[in-house]
Amino acid sequence: MRIVKHDPNLIENMAHSIISVGLLQSLVVTPFTGRKKGFEVVAGEGRWRALHRAVELRPELGDLD
Repeated sequence: MRIVKHDPNLIENMAHSIISVGLLQSLVVTPFTGRKKGFEVVAGEGRWRALHRAVELRPELGDLD
């Protein structure tokens, strides 16, 4: 697994882009069966972080939990 440190300014810019035009490229996930069942982001962690930031800025966009 590759760990990428994302620039907070880039995440903020992507969040504003998501708010104005929507998410243009989807995330790639795989089922995760560790202690918690759910999904693991395989590609698009920056988009995932930006989505969460967009919801912080505009709560009416939805609940991501």
